[in-house]
Amino acid sequence: MLEKTFAKDEPQKIFAEIWETFLKYPELPMLQSEKVLKDTIIQGAQNGLFGVTIGEKIRYMETVSAEEMTDNALILRKEIAEKMKKETKEVPIPPEGGAPQPPAAPIEPRSTPEKIRKVKLTAQVPWDRLSDLMRGVFSPLHREGAKIAPLEVKIEAEAELGISRDTLDLKIRETLSQIGAKVVEEEVE
Repeated sequence: MLEKTFAKDEPQKIFAEIWETFLKYPELPMLQSEKVLKDTIIQGAQNGLFGVTIGEKIRYMETVSAEEMTDNALILRKEIAEKMKKETKEVPIPPEGGAPQPPAAPIEPRSTPEKIRKVKLTAQVPWDRLSDLMRGVFSPLHREGAKIAPLEVKIEAEAELGISRDTLDLKIRETLSQIGAKVVEEEVE
């Protein structure tokens, strides 16, 4: 399933791009949530189907925690992950009493950002930017633990040559049904 999100010559891809690919292309399976994809990647890294780079650490054939799977986690093709894992194992570790390590830089205290309890926005979004809306608005809100009310989407579509009844019944209504959407109002001319 994930292989379809990579270009043929692409050795790696960040998690956020893979999630966006599933949102953009209807020929890919419709995932119930971002968590489903994260769980798939975690299981795949553990089973050696691909690797995950988090910070400087390569995870291949080992456990990755859900907390570590961020939008910036780098997903690697299996052969790349295998090669990188071998290379990191071959790096010699200095013996005890070896060259002293430089002291770690002091950690600057971070200021606590202002917290907002509730936000309401009304925006007009171009239909072809919905995946950007999901990635840039809803995913961050979801990660913050926000409870998001059901969306109400107003769709107005007009085609000079007409829209086929099959498209309306077999694709549009069926998709709305599959995703659990409730049609509040419908008008057809």
